[in-house]
Amino acid sequence: MDKKPKVWKMMLISWLFVYPVINLMFFLIFPLIKELPQLLE
Repeated sequence: MDKKPKVWKMMLISWLFVYPVINLMFFLIFPLIKELPQLLE
């Protein structure tokens, strides 16, 4: 049985991983880089 998972299930699993990572970046990394000069952003 070599059934591939459905596309919508793969997208859902991907977003369940990607969304928290992006939110963590906004919360942790962006406050640190806002202090840098604008050319480095």
